[in-house]
Amino acid sequence: MAYCTLCLRNAVERSIKKTIRRLELLSPTDRIIALVRPCVEDICFLSLFLEIESEFRMVKVKPLLAVPSSPDYDLLYSTANSICKAHKIELHRVKIPSSRSCLSCTSNAMNMALKIAKRANYNKIVMPVTLDEYCSLALAYPVISQRDMRPLRGLLLSALPQSSNRHLALPAIEVLSAELIAAVQIPETPQACSMKSSSWIGKLRRLLLDLEGQRAGSLMGLLRTLQKIGSLLFTEAI
Repeated sequence: MAYCTLCLRNAVERSIKKTIRRLELLSPTDRIIALVRPCVEDICFLSLFLEIESEFRMVKVKPLLAVPSSPDYDLLYSTANSICKAHKIELHRVKIPSSRSCLSCTSNAMNMALKIAKRANYNKIVMPVTLDEYCSLALAYPVISQRDMRPLRGLLLSALPQSSNRHLALPAIEVLSAELIAAVQIPETPQACSMKSSSWIGKLRRLLLDLEGQRAGSLMGLLRTLQKIGSLLFTEAI
């Protein structure tokens, strides 16, 4: 691994660890589902998260790959399975309705994970939502009215019945998706690329990333603003 890539990986890992500590997202009593959607940044996050989780040996983690029923995603499954085997953890694959929309895929995957968490008594779901995706979801929320995906600080609030006493934690909310992919270097697949770019949420993410490219730190400033607004509006909902 090139020296600069190793430095980036270490920086991304430190950022995720800092978020985990600040928001207390991992505790010895946690039983966690690590949700993986059919996109490359989620696979990259899984690789880093399992390394971090190995420092918390009391935490029980169940990696859950939620993908549409299609052989097109076999390569992503194989990659994720190899990562889990390296950590001696079993990867569970569940099927969700097929969709080319990143937003629909996220919602379907989250709903499935919540049902499994309720059935198997897991108290927390870790989702690899990055800085640009978080900002996109927060900005789109008034438009899309996705009550089950309301972002607030390091969590997603959920109005679904099965979400009771189950937190949807976002350890990667301070990491750009491009940084995550570059740090871990897992190759893109055509299916993952088309899913990310086909929806208007994907276009909003690209717009935000262009803004970040022109003015570094713009998205972090936007994140802090959204967190303050969320705290004012939704504190009572937690």
